[in-house]
Amino acid sequence: MCDGQTDDHGDPLVLRADRVINCTGAWAARTAALYGGTPPVTPRRRQIAIAHARDVDLRPWGMFVDTSGIYFHRESTFVLAGYADPDTPPGFRFRYDGPGWFEERIWPRLAARMSRCGEMRHRSGWAGLYEYTPDCSGVVGVAPGQPRIVEAFGFTGRGAMQSYAVGRAVGELVTAGQYRSLDLTPLRPTRFAEGAPVHETLHI
Repeated sequence: MCDGQTDDHGDPLVLRADRVINCTGAWAARTAALYGGTPPVTPRRRQIAIAHARDVDLRPWGMFVDTSGIYFHRESTFVLAGYADPDTPPGFRFRYDGPGWFEERIWPRLAARMSRCGEMRHRSGWAGLYEYTPDCSGVVGVAPGQPRIVEAFGFTGRGAMQSYAVGRAVGELVTAGQYRSLDLTPLRPTRFAEGAPVHETLHI
């Protein structure tokens, strides 16, 4: 039963399934509440800026992750840059802070790395959500006390990079009841209660 939700007739909304996969990202904790789960995953806003400098051409290279915490890469004829601002509180926030944020958080780090970024100008940007776990690693496995529910979330911005492996592992759990080719047991949902975190130090 979905708390507080009703169908077209005003009756409580009930969803039935043989298997459920909670892969709802930043909303994973809200989804888990529907089946009594309380995973330690929280949403946190992350912002991306698009900027341009006439003499900066990143076409020959891929993505840069700088020691200052900034990451950037080519985006068409522009530069896409982001920064995991440690001052950002958790919560569902989507407002992009605009040129002021770029000039305070992004531009000084770009200019320190590449002198030609000294003339870089803000063009646009946006904000979205990452989902964070206590050890900054994803959660993959059968939900505690819920053998028919598989959880897969908390990838802290690495979801696209890890999606193939996670999708394959989750498919094996659903169809075979166990891992066959990829053992993701270290990422099990119970690891936090067991005191067995999988700390990830490189996250953006």
